[in-house]
Order: sequence, then C-alpha cells, then structure tokens
Amino acid sequence: MLKKISAMLLSASLAVSLAGCGNGLDNAYVRNDGSFYFLEETLNHNDRFAADLAVVPKLSYLDNGFDDNVSSQLLINNTTNTPIVAVSAHAKIYPASLTKLMTSYITAKYAKMDDVVTLDRDLTFESGAQLLHLKKGDTVTVSELYHGLLIYSANDCASMLAIHISGSEEEFVKLMNKEAKALGATNTHFQNAHGLHHPEHYTSAYDLYLMFKANLQYPEFAETVSIPKYTMKYTNKNNIPVSVSFSSTNLFLTEDYKVPNGITMIGGKTGTTQAAGSCLIVLTKNKQGEEFISVVTGALDKPTLYNTMIKLLQQENK
Repeated sequence: MLKKISAMLLSASLAVSLAGCGNGLDNAYVRNDGSFYFLEETLNHNDRFAADLAVVPKLSYLDNGFDDNVSSQLLINNTTNTPIVAVSAHAKIYPASLTKLMTSYITAKYAKMDDVVTLDRDLTFESGAQLLHLKKGDTVTVSELYHGLLIYSANDCASMLAIHISGSEEEFVKLMNKEAKALGATNTHFQNAHGLHHPEHYTSAYDLYLMFKANLQYPEFAETVSIPKYTMKYTNKNNIPVSVSFSSTNLFLTEDYKVPNGITMIGGKTGTTQAAGSCLIVLTKNKQGEEFISVVTGALDKPTLYNTMIKLLQQENK
C-alpha cells in the first residue's frame, strides 16, 4: 500500500540517502515534486552498481497518468539518475530483440571488435526472423556483427557473436544470465541471444534500463545505435567480398517519426515479436543538455509504440 507521509515525520529517516544505497532499503523514502512517500517494497541493488543508477521502487507512484495500450513505460533522467515516469517498470515482459542489449554488452566486454570470426555451422531460425542470411563459411569481424546486431537487429549476428564468445549459444545464455544478475537485473531470465520468443525468456522495463546503461560505458554502443544506415562487409566461403546495406529499425533515426521539439535523438534499440508486442528503448537529450533513457514495451503496433514514446519524451522539457 502506498501512503503519503509528511516531510516532518520523515526527517529522522532521511539521513539515509533518498536515491537508494548499496545494500538496499527495506522501507525506502523517495521524493517527487516536494512530496515524500512511504513504500513498503523497494528494489535492492548491489553495492558496486547502485551508486550510479536511478532507483525505481517496486511499488512506484511515478505513473503520470499514462494509460496508453502498452505494458510498461519508463523515463529516467540519466544525467541526474532521477526517475520521472515509471509505469509497471518491474512487471514481467517479453523483451523480443531488446534482448540484444545484453548480447551487445557481453560482446563489448569480452570480445575485441577487430576479431575475425568464421561461421562454422549453419544457423536455423523460425520463419520471419530478422536475418542478414549469414551462412557457414562466411568470415566477418566482430565489429560488423555488432553493427548488424544493433542497427538491423539481425538474429544471425546475435547467434554468431554468442558462438564466437562462448563456443555455443547455450553457454552464452549462461553468461547472459550471470551478467544480468551482476547488473542487478533480478527480474530477467534469458533463453537465447537474440530474443525470439520463449515463455521462460523475460525481463522488465527497469532491467532493460540497467542493461542499456551498462552498454553506455562502451563508446562504440552509443555510436552504433545512432547510425541510421549502414553497409556491412564480409567475405563468403569462397573468399568473395559481400556488402549488404540496411537501415536502422529505430524509426526515429530514419525520420519516419519525429521527436518533440527541443529533444535530440541519440539512438536506441527496438524489439518486436507477436508475444512481446512492439518495444523501444532510446537515449535522448533535452535542450538543457540532460540525457534521458526512455523505455516503452508491449505496444500493439508501431504507431502506438512511437506515439507513446513521443508523449514520454515530451516530459523531458518539463
């Protein structure tokens, strides 16, 4: 139950940081627009990671009246680590290709971008999967796979990176779950490196924020997710050069949708399956130069997704 309590009654307790602490707070007080609230359940974080994070309580009062047909929404000021909007931020959702945020994080952490990878097996995916149609014998750098992963959301790039790093996608998934836990993503469990649907493959909007923020420590991430068009180059099994061009799946970057006035789109990642709906996480900057991370999941279609995100981004200039 959420109870509003006067600031006077809380003064003794506010010696504990309002932003959360490494060991977590069983009864945390959080401030929003000058009011204080008592929250019976809050999210714990490990000491190493929590200091640089926005803490969104499991029982959140930050729903600013958003009632669009989506499963969750999250808007966080990444400059001040302040949550602005949190709608079902810790609810279980299917991430679709937002899964690739963990794949990209592990790639940047464990692989070298100039590593050369030769696909040693045929990859199979369900009908309709987003692919660059890489085949056995193709040779490509990790950097090119990373670009295909994040810009075009290619599932074969995800699997190829997983095999390169861990020897098999099954072993890579174990690493994904280990790294997710280390980031504090306690509502997450992975079954694959790409995000094609599996009932036991799930996360939350807040956990996606944690993964996105972790990626930002690597400069190549923000650079890559900001690219609207890219030409990937590799060689096939006959050592013949191959080039394939593609556009970003982020329709803000391709200007199919416009961000609100005063907002600059830096970049982001999309995800869509029938079970997950349409999902998007983006990094933006307002006219004051503050950065924001925004998440929308579970939209029925792309217009709903982008129009909901636009409404969320409008909050950045308030």
